[in-house]
Amino acid sequence: MTFSSTSKELEYFRSLEAVRERSNWVYSLVKEGKSKYFKVDEAKLEQVASFIGELIARDYTSANSVPAHGRWRSFEIQNGSDTEQKRDLVNEHIQKWMSYGVDSKEICRRVIDLFVVSVILDAGAGSKWAYFDSETNSTYKRTEGLGMASLRMFEAGIFSSDQKSPFQVDSKKLLSFSDKDLIKGFQVSESNPLIGTENRARLIRNLGRVISNEEVFFPRSGGKSSSRPGNMFDYLVSKSIYGKIGVKQLWKVIIEGFYEVWPKTETKIEQVSLGDAWKCDILMQGTFSDRFEEYNNIIPFHKLSMWLTWSLVEAIERVGCLAVCDLHLLTGLPEYRNGGLLVDMGVIQLNQITIDEQIMTGNVNTEDKTPLFEVNSQVVVEWRALTITLLDKLHLVLCEALGMKTSEFPLNKLLEAGSWKAGRELSFKLRPKTGNPPIGIISDGTVF
Repeated sequence: MTFSSTSKELEYFRSLEAVRERSNWVYSLVKEGKSKYFKVDEAKLEQVASFIGELIARDYTSANSVPAHGRWRSFEIQNGSDTEQKRDLVNEHIQKWMSYGVDSKEICRRVIDLFVVSVILDAGAGSKWAYFDSETNSTYKRTEGLGMASLRMFEAGIFSSDQKSPFQVDSKKLLSFSDKDLIKGFQVSESNPLIGTENRARLIRNLGRVISNEEVFFPRSGGKSSSRPGNMFDYLVSKSIYGKIGVKQLWKVIIEGFYEVWPKTETKIEQVSLGDAWKCDILMQGTFSDRFEEYNNIIPFHKLSMWLTWSLVEAIERVGCLAVCDLHLLTGLPEYRNGGLLVDMGVIQLNQITIDEQIMTGNVNTEDKTPLFEVNSQVVVEWRALTITLLDKLHLVLCEALGMKTSEFPLNKLLEAGSWKAGRELSFKLRPKTGNPPIGIISDGTVF
């Protein structure tokens, strides 16, 4: 929803600036020894960078060939033994649509449609769920499985109310999207459980309501009664100057336009829920700013919004031919693969007392004995903040090791080539039964 009058407080806590700034504050306090839960060993970032460098050498011809981190990668599947030789399922559709005479703007709308629903459904699936794809005769788990399932539903027209236009996502169909639609599309069963099935379906219905009511960011065209997420491209084009938009303009569409998609949380300003933003007790021990003093203990992450922004940047630039500027303002993703890597390699150290307390109270994963915490717990909140700041620091260390400027090897390439991939590979090496991160998060399918 667009806000005709937004307080400075609300505007700040929705901003990209607040995510990075307040994470840096948490990092400073942890370094000062004020955390009850964590210590940080920044010197070990060199070991992490070395590990990521090995993965880059293994998986790519050079650092220059590393692609951007975004949802598009989930639609690129292995094609033979060469890790760089992949089948691009999205591009296959783009080429077909072009051959059918579909104009470039509509193609971009379609890709945005797909990416939006796919990211909204991309919170952690859990270690027990998998998706079998009959076309490729392959089984996919976690984010790849969620991506493949959403793609196949998109191809089948499950998100479209118009049988003549199956390759779209529209509000009319989303409003009637049912739990059964998701269960069928994602092959959920007692033997194949997916975390947060009902919550995911609710997010899709929320999306339908949002784009139906919001005509500024998602303008309807041709007198159509239903709107689409992809219509944001028309809005962005209208705001562009010489074929360019600032990333803040895209962020505004996502953070305000999709505001009511996300579940309401207890963290509020002026009775408006901030979504993926949480109370962070450690911030009360610092005096970093006298701005918004009443809300000094709040830290925003907006992880799925950030993930969606990174993903849509690629679609808008590659398909829509609209340049998105100032990408350095975006942050790394505070999720369990990036954060898990930093814990597993000793950069972030959770104290043993906290781990023992979880074991004593039975808050552990029974399969791998990793401690479990609620998403709003101070452990998880601090961990996520530390992850954002340390990804920035790791980016600098890695670029120095590669002999490249950060503009040549931007943060989204670090996420793709290294931190996310390294986090997952190390998790499966250390916890082969589950591949879970070293710190478990009790998820409901709407945040991670």
